[in-house]
Amino acid sequence: MLRACLPTLLLCLAGALAGLVTAHFVPVPLRDPQQCLDRTQLRLTEPRTVSPTQWLSLPRWHADFDLHCDLELGEHTELDFVLRQVEPRQFGIELPQFHGRFAVLRLSGAADGPAFLDREAALERIGQGGLRLSPGVLATVSVQARGRMVRANVAGRWTPWQRTDDGHGMTTLIARGGPAVVHRLTIQNYGLPGAWRWHAGFWSALGALAGLFQALVVRAGGQFAAAAGTLATAWLLGAVLPGLPLAWPELPAMAAALAVATLVGLLVAPGLGRARPLVALALVLLAPHLGALLPAKTPRLDALFGPQSGAMPSEALAQRVRGPFAVHVPDGKAPVVFLLGGQQLYDRGGPAEHVEALLVGELRGRRRGPVEVPCLPTVDGFGPQQWSLFERFYRGYRPAVLVFGVGRDELALAGGRPRSSPALLAAALAAARQYCAQHGASLVLCSDGDLPAAVRAVLAAVPEVPWVQWPHGATPQQCALQLAEVVAERLPKVQ
Repeated sequence: MLRACLPTLLLCLAGALAGLVTAHFVPVPLRDPQQCLDRTQLRLTEPRTVSPTQWLSLPRWHADFDLHCDLELGEHTELDFVLRQVEPRQFGIELPQFHGRFAVLRLSGAADGPAFLDREAALERIGQGGLRLSPGVLATVSVQARGRMVRANVAGRWTPWQRTDDGHGMTTLIARGGPAVVHRLTIQNYGLPGAWRWHAGFWSALGALAGLFQALVVRAGGQFAAAAGTLATAWLLGAVLPGLPLAWPELPAMAAALAVATLVGLLVAPGLGRARPLVALALVLLAPHLGALLPAKTPRLDALFGPQSGAMPSEALAQRVRGPFAVHVPDGKAPVVFLLGGQQLYDRGGPAEHVEALLVGELRGRRRGPVEVPCLPTVDGFGPQQWSLFERFYRGYRPAVLVFGVGRDELALAGGRPRSSPALLAAALAAARQYCAQHGASLVLCSDGDLPAAVRAVLAAVPEVPWVQWPHGATPQQCALQLAEVVAERLPKVQ
């Protein structure tokens, strides 16, 4: 009796193991929702001002929730509710890197526009309006978030349900153009309904049922081949389909992966007979569903921010620049020296050896007054990209000095072709010169000393602009000192 049951047990065991492999599409930090999701309710009763220099961040991760608030907008204010905000976060020793994901509910006191925007649209449509509210008039805003679907009721008007990339995340309020006052805000937290659906035990049981189905179909002698094919396919899919970082996978896609492993096990088993074409057809129909387990391609974000830019997209909405020791905002309290060029040019060691930090010290000492030195946190920047970022997101800083930095890798390959060119660099420099002339700012060029000849020729052709060249092997302190000597004399005098 036991010997007769062994083939069935083998297939059920193989299916259970395939289910465990499928469950591993859930990233390690998310396998215990009780640990990664906030379970408390939130209530803010004191008025909070959200302004271009001060956002309101609710840094806890919520799954399903209802948000209710009363707010009023300034006349020219554009207010973003950044929803389902998932960005790199440290879990133990693991710090996954990816582009931060979010959706935006945009309200405006100035112009009509779409209410809900995905990440790319939110970045591209800054200043173009949102759901219109009367300035200075108290309005009630409610947001319902259920899984990957969200909708809002703004001043009695419901928006349609909108799909987001994630079914969890933070919420942040960002204002541009003027202030908004949040008089009351509550979040009713409903947790993660049906959390068991991502649990390893559930998928292991589902896999065992799939193995039982195989046992009913596979003929005697083919059980070992079916078990081996199921396990091998499950392992291969787990290796080549990484899923979205810090995201619960879509359940239909996980089910499709387990079904594909089960069907491949049937397909490789001998004696399937006339059912083989039907199994092959089922595999063809299921294959497209596996695409949801692959990270979406983001060519526009890669070109704009560089790959795996973390929190930079959401911080760009708020004109925030994260430095080695501070997060900069355009508060107008001190003259600004804005560094374009990226971290490969300015980050020369630990935080204390970053040119931004060293230059702040040098300039404050020489000027005997405050000065801000924001440096774009792009890991691998190049000239046209850096100028595009400044022009689109960071004009509000109104720098007294704009330092246009160019590294030795300006013409490096990206996707098999140069990401920049002498012509594109020259166009970016011309636009920077025009901006500085229109806004009374000083332009300073800065570069590594060992530039390619074509790049050096472009910089040398820029007339009447000082050019700081760092020799190969210069220490961070020497770089900051050399740059400070040129920049300090172009800053306004302390009154």
